[in-house]
Amino acid sequence: MLTHANPMKGKFGKNNPLFKKPRAKVIREKISRTKLNYPENNGNFKGYYQTPFGVFGSSPQIAKQLGVNHTTIIKWCKNSKSKIRRQSIDGSNRLLKIADIGKTYSDLGWDFKKTAGRGLSTRS
Repeated sequence: MLTHANPMKGKFGKNNPLFKKPRAKVIREKISRTKLNYPENNGNFKGYYQTPFGVFGSSPQIAKQLGVNHTTIIKWCKNSKSKIRRQSIDGSNRLLKIADIGKTYSDLGWDFKKTAGRGLSTRS
């Protein structure tokens, strides 16, 4: 009879040897790097961020490259049909220009493409 190779199978709560033990800082950093570099493997993965600079699996990936807050990236991609207003263009934002006022974010190439399920790419 075959048994499962995973010794942790079925060990939840108090039966788990790591129950109520904090993870080491090294392990937390490794998990964080993995989620940033491979967002498709994250259980919360919902889709891809399409930008004028390429397609990315997470907003922090883009934000790090462009030097913009990741919540700004989320707003631009998920609300791509909204028009750009003067308030969107401030001194710290070098990605939008005065000439962009009145256009939508999708006109400039920003969009969010949902996937069919976790980690399944259906880019369109």
